[in-house]
Amino acid sequence: ASQCSCLGVLCKDPLLSRWLEWEDARGLDYVSGLFSSDAGSDCTLCQISEVSECKLPQFADDFVTYILAMPSRYSFLPEMACQSKFFHVQAKLVEKFCSCLRELVSTTMNE
Repeated sequence: ASQCSCLGVLCKDPLLSRWLEWEDARGLDYVSGLFSSDAGSDCTLCQISEVSECKLPQFADDFVTYILAMPSRYSFLPEMACQSKFFHVQAKLVEKFCSCLRELVSTTMNE
């Protein structure tokens, strides 16, 4: 016999879709905020010759922490299909972060 649970309800539309939209919007806002904050705009990127002296900028460390914390919100879901949708949101955020980072590097190199 199939039992109805809170987790089962969260895996069904429209709740799942709304949760995914919320995670996506919140994550994209977070990434944009990292690059529009003082931490992102004041970031001094290393020259190629200074690679050994590079330190991970704080905004990059913050992003990694954010991405690594995301699974704690969805890893308990009983259906792998639901978990994979959240993983897709994470992948999209990593892609956005990389895009913003490339733009920052390009802007910094052109100055």
